[in-house]
Amino acid sequence: MGHSYVNPVVRLALGLGLMVAVVSALGCEKSGASPDKPKAASVPVTSGAPIAAAGSAGAREVHVETVSVPEVSIDPTRESKVKVSWKTPAGTGVNSDAPFKVRWTTSEGLEAAPPDAKGKGGDVMSGFDVPVKPMSGVPGGTLAGTVELVVCDVETHAVCVPVKRKIEMSFRTAKGAPTEVPVSVPLPEARPRG
Repeated sequence: MGHSYVNPVVRLALGLGLMVAVVSALGCEKSGASPDKPKAASVPVTSGAPIAAAGSAGAREVHVETVSVPEVSIDPTRESKVKVSWKTPAGTGVNSDAPFKVRWTTSEGLEAAPPDAKGKGGDVMSGFDVPVKPMSGVPGGTLAGTVELVVCDVETHAVCVPVKRKIEMSFRTAKGAPTEVPVSVPLPEARPRG
């Protein structure tokens, strides 16, 4: 007869294992990028859970890393601007044509959450501003959200790395604090393998 019986559960497990292996291999071949790890940071960065990158089934996962900004002093009587800039390794830059998105998920002690923003990387090549104003009589507050963008090697754009950072900021009110506060967010290296 020549036919042998294979348990359907075993057949399903083998099929899923093969599919995962193929998708993983495709993802590695497509990206060709180095792991999403910054070399040095101005503020602490901690790794989080991976999320699937948008696109084809072979797209690589984007690791969400948390950037915890040290406590920022803001004036209790007026709006302040947190000026977020990028800290990129040499040879790496923000991709000007790729999408950029900021979404604020938590706001406490502030009159209002800053507006979400989206556009192209060219809009935020050197960073972006976050307007914050504390609620009256509150000694401090917190703000958290996610930033998504793409970095590439600046010479050839042969290697591009999607980046997702969760930014967590805490504030304390201090009369006479500066109205502009600089904050640096580390981004990973994107370099061709040589």
